[in-house]
Amino acid sequence: MKKAGKAESTWFLAEMAVSEQHGGGVTLCRTFGRNMDNFDGMFCLSDFHDVAPHLRERSVKWMPFFRSNFCRGILGCRLSEWCFRQTWAENWHARQCARRIHDWLPSDGPKPLFLTSPQTTLAIRTMEKLKSLRSLSYVTWIMDDNWVQGDERSKWSYSPRVEVLLRTHLRNAEMVLTISQQMGEHYKRLFGVDFEVLFAPSPKNEIRVPLDFVPNRKLAYCGSLSIWPGDALSRLIPFLPELGYSLDIYSHHSLPSNLQHSHVRKLPPLPAEDVQATMSKYDAVLLPIGFTSATSSYTNFNIATKMAECLGSGTVTIAIGPENAAMIRYFRTHNLGVCVSDVSLPKLRQAFQLVESLKMRNQRIENDLAHVQSHLTQERVFKHWRAIRDRISPTSYF
Repeated sequence: MKKAGKAESTWFLAEMAVSEQHGGGVTLCRTFGRNMDNFDGMFCLSDFHDVAPHLRERSVKWMPFFRSNFCRGILGCRLSEWCFRQTWAENWHARQCARRIHDWLPSDGPKPLFLTSPQTTLAIRTMEKLKSLRSLSYVTWIMDDNWVQGDERSKWSYSPRVEVLLRTHLRNAEMVLTISQQMGEHYKRLFGVDFEVLFAPSPKNEIRVPLDFVPNRKLAYCGSLSIWPGDALSRLIPFLPELGYSLDIYSHHSLPSNLQHSHVRKLPPLPAEDVQATMSKYDAVLLPIGFTSATSSYTNFNIATKMAECLGSGTVTIAIGPENAAMIRYFRTHNLGVCVSDVSLPKLRQAFQLVESLKMRNQRIENDLAHVQSHLTQERVFKHWRAIRDRISPTSYF
């Protein structure tokens, strides 16, 4: 990691490593591209994934003590994990990280500017403790609200401890970025903060509507098989025989029992650079969003990293999820893809009519690709980021 001199310094801080191995890291890499090289340094506060190779020289990772093999060897795995989850342990690790970061930062010149993307309260506490050691400013980009409880009907809430931390963190930020409009509106309503929406762009922008497409009655899904997408997939799969479609699932996860079916084929994950080209060969690509209460916060507030990738793939995107889902709302607001909020045979047949009609299919794809070109290319999303950054720090280069 380089020591910044008198030029304005810019830094990244989060629990996650900047990497192509997980959603948050992919969002960062797709949004900033090689502009990540302009950060003076990156601080990863946990062992969450490996740093991208080209960023390792300017990155530092600190394993929480109670997650280390040394500690587990002394206390055992169960007790170490219990300690790790206690507030006092998080405070201790946050203090240690803040002191180390303080030592890395330039001792003179303009105050440092941080981009932070907290996944837990650890990054929030670390930023808070770092601010007590020196003058700095920060932009916070909330990609996942992992603290919110309840649902849209019963009213969203936080534990008293987290609510105080999050309110202070958001209000002290120079700018609050949220992954979706719904998340931003939620923070504005609850904490009185302004926000900007920023989420992952499409990795490619040269894809066009295939003129020689031949329907093959095949659907594709590329991604995780966690409960969030898995719930929606499990609701669709029983109807595949009656709809006359098969489904190819590309994932590094094994196929759970509720997704195993004669019309489903599990395939290895695709290289990132091949995903959109492979998608374009299918009748449609699926964007599944959980219906269950267990995933309600993700459903209501999150925009999946793969959303823009699907919209820019050159085939129809079928979003399956409840009406209150952030991605369903985005699709309906911009008249994108095909939305299915009632996973029943009549509604599915109605949706697939749009897939099977060549004219309507091409209209949908053309509209999706036009939206990607005007809003969701890497160039457009980074330009949006630069406009946000310039309002905060016109002389910053990240």
